[in-house]
Amino acid sequence: MKIDSKSSSWKRTPLVGFVATDSNHRVEGFKSGGENRLRENDCELHTICLVEDYQGKQIGSKLIKKLTEALDKQNYHKMIVQVLTGNAAKKFYEKTGAKYLDSSRISILGKVLEKSVYSWENIKQIMNSK
Repeated sequence: MKIDSKSSSWKRTPLVGFVATDSNHRVEGFKSGGENRLRENDCELHTICLVEDYQGKQIGSKLIKKLTEALDKQNYHKMIVQVLTGNAAKKFYEKTGAKYLDSSRISILGKVLEKSVYSWENIKQIMNSK
């Protein structure tokens, strides 16, 4: 697995992204993060997506470690993630040490959904995990 780094600016928010590819350069998954959209001075895991065939193979764990290493270099210490409450990825976040903070209702394309917010109080716990 190869992980490439991409940095860009989206809505003037610093963004760090990583793409995992296999030996044939096929995308296995990607992750992005940056400034927290809810609280100042913290960072946020904005996006994580893994191709179904590559789920359960530690790729998400490797991507989140790379992301937190990059965000740590930008002097971020705490991180949140917002996830739809019914999303099975909640278990992945909890496994990496995220704690449930809050939930709220949001409207997407006219449909009211519930989202949950999880937090890592110290991103070094992710960086130092196996």
